[in-house]
Amino acid sequence: MTPTSSSTHRYELFLVRLWAEGEPARWRASARNVHTGEETHFASPERLFVHLQAQMDGRGSIEGTRLLSDLDNS
Repeated sequence: MTPTSSSTHRYELFLVRLWAEGEPARWRASARNVHTGEETHFASPERLFVHLQAQMDGRGSIEGTRLLSDLDNS
């Protein structure tokens, strides 16, 4: 499906990055909103998925998904 400018259609565009850190390896993730440049980091891919679902549901960022400060604590 191609995004259109119709008021009945909405789309979000994100650049998603996944990488593994540490021993044992833990997967981390980030998502950059291509339209706004806002980048959010996540301690796990699951938290990225929660964030993306919130974007699709029109709720924006859900508290607890911004984990830049939590990366060392998880």
